[in-house]
Amino acid sequence: MTVASKGFGLSLHDAARAMGIKFREDAFPEDKFLTLNGLRFHYLDWGKESNPPLVLLHGGGQTCHMWDFFSLVFRDHYHIYALDQRNHGDSEWSEDNSTEAHLADIGGFLDGLGLEQVHLIGFSMGGRNAFSYTALNPGRVKALVIAEVGPEMTPRRGEGIRDAQRVQTFASLDEIAERIHRHTPNRSIEQIKGSLLHTVYQRPDGTWGWKSQRRGTSGVRSWDSELMWKHIGMIQCSTLVVRATQSDVFSAEVADKMISLMPNAVQAVIARSGHRVAGDNPLHFEWAVRAFLETLGR
Repeated sequence: MTVASKGFGLSLHDAARAMGIKFREDAFPEDKFLTLNGLRFHYLDWGKESNPPLVLLHGGGQTCHMWDFFSLVFRDHYHIYALDQRNHGDSEWSEDNSTEAHLADIGGFLDGLGLEQVHLIGFSMGGRNAFSYTALNPGRVKALVIAEVGPEMTPRRGEGIRDAQRVQTFASLDEIAERIHRHTPNRSIEQIKGSLLHTVYQRPDGTWGWKSQRRGTSGVRSWDSELMWKHIGMIQCSTLVVRATQSDVFSAEVADKMISLMPNAVQAVIARSGHRVAGDNPLHFEWAVRAFLETLGR
């Protein structure tokens, strides 16, 4: 049962409508599980077997449900698979949270689903996983979207991201919603409340914490910027780089350098949005990705 079903916050479909998202039907995904590299992974399958596959990778501390608005719209054109990456959501936890492990998970996920080539979209942590995987496995990715991330982050970084890296305990769901709203003011409290149970869990003592911190840490990784710049320079497929105007994580300078290194890359800048671009301004994010994918055909 979701929080929204208990009367706490908006339902998925009401929240999407409130943000101006237009979709054909009040669809829901199917929860599925797949064992990869010795771990049980959770993912959302949005159906449409006859459509080309589109794989979505969430950001650090998030879950596959961050893509729900996006998936409601694009499920008519793509068979969407949204993965809970290791140590996140309802996938299993591992001591190994290395980049190599994450990339092996992506390859195992595609193999497990029998997907030879996919469209791949990644946000923040998932974006770095996506572009590194694409660089090292060019035949598996037809088109790539990198949202709000590059090989380098701005020196100041976001307060919200620093908060997410600390183990936190909350007395109530309302307290969590208020905390998120401070960092994402473009999203209403009711919308935030409606999606909370996808990212939090309740402890035996009644307090709440992030699912990605069940084991006491979010397992935040260190990144090799030099290696990631090398990966960016290896990418040949059609690529969209998405940057938010109010981002305190992803600078215009880094985005421009990425575009200069990839021969088939374009950039979209999303107004009225901070780092969490798919939630802050989902309508304009949808438009940018749609325009890019329409140039490719399917």
